[in-house]
Amino acid sequence: AQAGLAVGLSLTLTRRLPSIAAPVNTILLSSVMIFEIVGPILARRSILKTGESRPESTPADLVIG
Repeated sequence: AQAGLAVGLSLTLTRRLPSIAAPVNTILLSSVMIFEIVGPILARRSILKTGESRPESTPADLVIG
């Protein structure tokens, strides 16, 4: 969702301030690309490291008792 907002901001900037749009768009879209690649990798690593990915009980244990 944030990537879509950044692209929309980039398009709005291009229309309203074309004189500074090129360098700002480069920085903005590059940062979006980096965060979209690195973010999920680091989130997975953090979840695995904290042990949040291991279920406390299986769904069958909850039903059976």
